[in-house]
Amino acid sequence: MIRRPPRSTLFPYTTLFRSIISLSILVVLSVVYLPLTEAYWIWTPETNRFINPKNEPKGSPEEQFDWAMSFYKEKEYKDALKEFRKLVKHYPRSVQASQSLYHAGECLEKLGSYYKAFEEYQRVVDEYPGSQIIGEVLQRQFNIGGLLLEGKEKKLLGVQWSAFLAGDRAREIYRQIIANAPYGDYADDAQFKLGFSFEYDRRYDEAVAEYKKLLKEYPESELADQANYRIGLCSYMYSLPSDYDDKATVEAKKNFKSFVKRHPDSPLKAEVQKNLKKLSEKEACKIFNTALFYEQQDKLEAALIYYQEVKDRYPETKWAAKAAKKAVRIERTIKETE
Repeated sequence: MIRRPPRSTLFPYTTLFRSIISLSILVVLSVVYLPLTEAYWIWTPETNRFINPKNEPKGSPEEQFDWAMSFYKEKEYKDALKEFRKLVKHYPRSVQASQSLYHAGECLEKLGSYYKAFEEYQRVVDEYPGSQIIGEVLQRQFNIGGLLLEGKEKKLLGVQWSAFLAGDRAREIYRQIIANAPYGDYADDAQFKLGFSFEYDRRYDEAVAEYKKLLKEYPESELADQANYRIGLCSYMYSLPSDYDDKATVEAKKNFKSFVKRHPDSPLKAEVQKNLKKLSEKEACKIFNTALFYEQQDKLEAALIYYQEVKDRYPETKWAAKAAKKAVRIERTIKETE
């Protein structure tokens, strides 16, 4: 009978065998992957460290710019963005730096990241204020403000994730444009859009404040006519839910009449007159209902006063004829009871 040697005598041999196997695996892996690692990581005496050539810029800003543009022309915007940013990082004082930031913004626009594109364009203004492309940058920023206001920011899983921020971000952009160039080509447009963004969000009182600011800061603007009209329109819209407070309606009529007086030949005059008529109808309706209330309470003298007010102050409304008939009937009733 053959007896198995004790485990203590086998242990050194099994350990040695396992070590040989492990070493063999390491050798095989090093042979397979060494060429790959050598291709991506090299030792540089200048920096005294390993570097990945893939992450390093070309030897000059001109070469790096051409390299980035090659991706841009092929519409490979993610790669182009990476290379443009690499140029700015490694050659911030080069002639191509501001242009690279501008193209980086364009890449982000193409990728649907409009707010990030705005931030990239802003870097041109902040870091290269003397650049000759500032005008183009402001135009791009202005257009992005409109895109955000329209909810054009990219979607996440089919949902407009930034929609709730659209108005605030658009206003941030318009204010930044004004700060960048208070009397530039886009300053009055940005101020007008500020007002419109609040109007779009139904924040009519804030919209009116921004439109009035345009009239104060840019009185010669071609948008002054529109701003005056929208002041009246915002006051009108604000007045619609106000059944008990007359202040909003009075303010709306005041603003519309002011517009007609300042711009008698405006093509918007017909629309303003239409809204003034609606406001008059609203006021007349309210007074008519007050008269009706007193009539139902059998307070005929008080009712007669209000019916006559409708008839005299709002003759052009549909309530005037109704009030006139009511007034005649009440006058007859009062005479009969005397």
